[in-house]
Amino acid sequence: MTILGLSAQQVLTICYFVIAQLQTIQGQQLPSVYGYPINFCGDKTSQVQSAFQDALDWVESKVIDDVQKSRTATQQRDAFLTFFKGTSLSQQVGNVFGRMLEVQDNDNVNSDTFRIYCLRYDSPGDQLKDTYRHLCELNSNTPAAHVHGPHTFNILLCPNFFQFPRFPRLRGDCPTIQGNKLYPNDIVLAKNQLAIIVHELAHAHGINPSPGERENYFIQDTADLHPDDQIRNAQNFAYYATALKAGCIYWPQVDPNDHTDLRRLLDAGVLDYNIDETDEDGEQAENAVAGSLDVFDINTIIPGGGDLPADTPT
Repeated sequence: MTILGLSAQQVLTICYFVIAQLQTIQGQQLPSVYGYPINFCGDKTSQVQSAFQDALDWVESKVIDDVQKSRTATQQRDAFLTFFKGTSLSQQVGNVFGRMLEVQDNDNVNSDTFRIYCLRYDSPGDQLKDTYRHLCELNSNTPAAHVHGPHTFNILLCPNFFQFPRFPRLRGDCPTIQGNKLYPNDIVLAKNQLAIIVHELAHAHGINPSPGERENYFIQDTADLHPDDQIRNAQNFAYYATALKAGCIYWPQVDPNDHTDLRRLLDAGVLDYNIDETDEDGEQAENAVAGSLDVFDINTIIPGGGDLPADTPT
């Protein structure tokens, strides 16, 4: 028997070849790191993989262990007791860092719930281009942001992200102490890729202010927060992880269980921020940030936005 001049054996061979190719295409996956698929990063893909790999390796190898240390209210203050006052928050903090790592175990590469994107002026499609213009052009110093759609949680990297160093300088980016306060009250310890990544991952895994509140970014401001607010402020997670990496050793000696006269997340709307601006008196500048924009619902910046489109394997 022949089909279009081909023998049965030849037809069978072609069928096997087509099936094999379809299986190969179906089995292809986007590049990923710790289970987070990387979308539209092109020649920056390896840099993104390396940066997130280093950040999450640090969380897994050092931060989780430090969270689990036994602490008392009378011991010498450390990074944890500064950014998460009291000894009762260790389980909550550990759970957040743990969720950052668990993505690799829950088949996220296939479910595609948590995603990493690189935004560029020539990103494919109007939705990504509009997101780039809003997040990266209108806020030119922004390295990254977290945007959630109806079904996805997206970490968006602007071109500026790649200008930051991978880690803080050992001791060089640590604050000093003046008047039992962290000095200067700035964002230097957060101006690195480790802090940016941890900040955005904290948002992606549920650490967000309530509607009408504003995040705190400056280092002493985050230390002054009430613990109920520290656990909802992504920058506290970033400073904590980064302080451990920088080897910071000087911390205010205050009672971590005395919660009187502490800052609360400000009752203000979401603002745009500039990463290089601080107030002379160290107060939270109304247009200053320590590494990212606040959390956005994609529909607030792209009307009818829905979920951002996913990349396709090549």
